[in-house]
Amino acid sequence: GTFLGNDFVGTLSVPAGPSSVPDRYNVVENVYLDAPTPGTWTIRVAAYQVSQDQEPERAGVNQDFSLVFSQPPVTTACADGVDNDGDGLVDLDDPGCQDALDDSERSPELACDDGIDNDGDGLADYPADPGCGGPTWTEAPQCQ
Repeated sequence: GTFLGNDFVGTLSVPAGPSSVPDRYNVVENVYLDAPTPGTWTIRVAAYQVSQDQEPERAGVNQDFSLVFSQPPVTTACADGVDNDGDGLVDLDDPGCQDALDDSERSPELACDDGIDNDGDGLADYPADPGCGGPTWTEAPQCQ
């Protein structure tokens, strides 16, 4: 849809707000998209009422503007402050985290932290599998 800047409902500028007519006087606009759909987005700026020349060295009446785009940082499993794999270790304290950009606290190199039932007892990894004393243990097959 079309977003008409500075069309307010309460304190928020909203698309197709009550006036459905662009505000042609204010020059500052903040647009917040809550959980936007992934894809390609186009931003088009149309300037109205540019009544004073802000750049006298250039011909015509013109005005500079800036467009600033920002998004919240992406939080990965190894930087979210949560024990995502349930082994009692959080983020970079977890052996499955290589760095803060790693999005899994599981470690495929560690039998007790790889998310797999390696010994076939129906239980996977520490602390659920009694064959694992910790996430860095190598799981011993159960005695038969």
